[in-house]
Amino acid sequence: MTSRLLTAILTLAVAFVATAQRFDWSISLNTVFDNREGDRQNIAPETVFFTKLTPEIGFSLGKGDRVAGGIVWIQPIGYDWNGNNVRPTIYYHHKGSHLSGALGLFPRTLLAEEMPSFMWCDSLVYFQDNIRGALLQWHAGRSFAEAYLDWRQRQTESKRESFSIVAHARWQHGSRPWMAGAYVSMNHLALTKNAPTDMHIVDNFLAAPYIGADLAALVPFYRLRIRLGFAATIERNRADRIWKTQPGAWLEVLAAWKGFEIKNMTYAGARLQPSYGLFGAMLYQGEPFYKQRFYNRTDISYGIIRRRSVDLRAELNFNITPGSFIFYQKLSLRIFFGNSHDIKRKSQESSE
Repeated sequence: MTSRLLTAILTLAVAFVATAQRFDWSISLNTVFDNREGDRQNIAPETVFFTKLTPEIGFSLGKGDRVAGGIVWIQPIGYDWNGNNVRPTIYYHHKGSHLSGALGLFPRTLLAEEMPSFMWCDSLVYFQDNIRGALLQWHAGRSFAEAYLDWRQRQTESKRESFSIVAHARWQHGSRPWMAGAYVSMNHLALTKNAPTDMHIVDNFLAAPYIGADLAALVPFYRLRIRLGFAATIERNRADRIWKTQPGAWLEVLAAWKGFEIKNMTYAGARLQPSYGLFGAMLYQGEPFYKQRFYNRTDISYGIIRRRSVDLRAELNFNITPGSFIFYQKLSLRIFFGNSHDIKRKSQESSE
């Protein structure tokens, strides 16, 4: 499987060299140790320990146009070769002065900002590097809007078709701290092929508008951001065709100073994942703690090494829901290096 994938990537690379103007390459190596201790009410205590290798090569085809390919190789520590996971990366990316987009299997690092925990959980941060579909972005100054389609699973005899459509837009004043924005998502869980009569399509919509302020210029911090928002899930299981509406409110505070970063996220209201017991991660992409009416998470981290090519970080996460507590201790290392080169061609003029 891996050899066929590498052969395909090399074949494409040779084809693109003929027309490309610039060639680039990069290699990212990530190692994560995440030890989770506490009760089992929301997630199981476990130790997540893996190394991830992400090589990529790209070819610039013109102003703002690029085609790239590579692999994401995740190797759990404690195994030999068994247990590894290798997935392809191959995509087209256009980057314009205001409009950008991507199509294919492309890294989530193309997003202007990663999604909050009620839309994207730690496990997906670790093990789902790529978006499988399309991305459209608009950016102007400090404001932006982006939307993507992630085709998560193809329909088979045993697997249900599923996809997500996610959007995030933020307006931020050019010189003052004020901001306003909104997250919107739809998670669609369809049927298997030849599905039984008791299997039904489920649609989960989530909307989360917010207001906030970036106060870093007013305080002696590297970063200080406060956001207050509303969140509501609207969900329909076509088994009963009843729409469920589950509203709540959230408050996020993020502060960073001299390598330290503290982030606190509090949610209170109705359950944002009302059918988690039935569908779990097949339907919901956010942290499973949001199946509760109250959730508070405090992240405290320190950058031990902070350079462009090496980032070593220690982190503590405290997760609290009614009657439940689970505590994460993390150590993560990221090593990144790469370069780009102009492609020079011999003159096509014939010598006389």
